[in-house]
Amino acid sequence: MKIFVAHSTEDHKLIKNDIRPILLKYFFEDEIIILDKYESTGEHWPQVENGIKSCDVFIVLVTKNSKESPIVTNEINMALGRKGKVKILPILINTNQLGPFKPLLDHITPPIYYTSKKSSLSIEDHIVKVIGPTKIINRPGDIESPLKSNSKLFIEHWIIWSCMFIILCIVIFSYAMLSFNDPKIIIDTKPTINWTPQSEDLLSISGRIINLNDPENYIIVVYALTNYWYVQPFDNESITLVGAKGEWHLQTHAGGEYCVILARKTYIPEKTLTILPNKGGDIVEIITIP
Repeated sequence: MKIFVAHSTEDHKLIKNDIRPILLKYFFEDEIIILDKYESTGEHWPQVENGIKSCDVFIVLVTKNSKESPIVTNEINMALGRKGKVKILPILINTNQLGPFKPLLDHITPPIYYTSKKSSLSIEDHIVKVIGPTKIINRPGDIESPLKSNSKLFIEHWIIWSCMFIILCIVIFSYAMLSFNDPKIIIDTKPTINWTPQSEDLLSISGRIINLNDPENYIIVVYALTNYWYVQPFDNESITLVGAKGEWHLQTHAGGEYCVILARKTYIPEKTLTILPNKGGDIVEIITIP
């Protein structure tokens, strides 16, 4: 939306101190057309014509000075010539008479009356009332045009999503670091996968635990898979202690697959399993050897 303000150059203090600051609360600088240095010579008339032809709201300040200005009269006539394509907003300041503008503006309903001493409404209130709620989105207070609001909204969303992305990265990194520092089972000696129903041979399986600070509080439990998962090497020898440097070693019967569990000493292994347990509780780590 573009705003053109028709005024007398004699009212430059009113423009500077009142009108322009109010409009800048609602619109960008390039949306406001105020030709402060317009001279009666008509030197800038092409700029005036372009401004009036492109504006959406035509504000005319009716003052003692503007009533005496033929240029303001010409500007009003040009705005009226657009025949409904522009919203005309007269603001009467320190006067309640249109004077020479009456034949031109008397049909505008309602004309705006404003005096600094008598009016209960300010210039800003009148402007907001005429422009309408579709253009004013945060009233009262820090009011912005839709373009300003959209830009601000975009920036706010960008900041929020950026913060969320950073937080997500921190969480992922922290989780990765925690996972990286978790105790891990390393297999150094793998038993062969050659189980048969007649197999009674014992095979060696050994390894070590890394990232384990207190190995004396942990045990290793191994299962071998045949028709079920059987604890190794025997029911009454189901627990293997972890050495001071995290090393461990035991014998196991042959199986088609093996499972190695690192658990706390409070863990009590089952003799036979149909389904392997999940990591959690006393079970710190669990791996399978195909």
